[in-house]
Amino acid sequence: MASIPKAVLAVLECEVHHLGDNLFDSLTITAVYCTMQGGAFSVFNGKLSVCRLPPVTVCVDYTKDLTIDLYTHNSHSGDNNCYPDGVVGDSKIPGYFHYDIEDIMSDTVWFEPQKNGSSTKNSSNLYGLVMSVKVTWSSLCEPCQ
Repeated sequence: MASIPKAVLAVLECEVHHLGDNLFDSLTITAVYCTMQGGAFSVFNGKLSVCRLPPVTVCVDYTKDLTIDLYTHNSHSGDNNCYPDGVVGDSKIPGYFHYDIEDIMSDTVWFEPQKNGSSTKNSSNLYGLVMSVKVTWSSLCEPCQ
């Protein structure tokens, strides 16, 4: 668990629209909650297919961007819950992956917190895989003076 100062709720909605030329069979999505130490938690981890994933509510520090990391990879064991070691807990530490870097394709989308409303961004670096991430923000409280 992590304490997030100045937290606000954000609802994430992820959808895979097209698989394209992507040769991987699994998908891991993480939300980064601490950009300095690279801490992240898994939002989704499972088989890659064209679908809309269930929405997930996350806490975000409204003074910092929300970072969503997308990873496609092969689940070498055939297990639906097999993501590469290091992807979730150590995603921002170069060279820490236990798999060869060629076994993982990644992309990152950033969202700036808003007072309310939503915004949508598409992945652009996953070899033909078309995926969108929508964030709907709760009303932000004004900081106490």
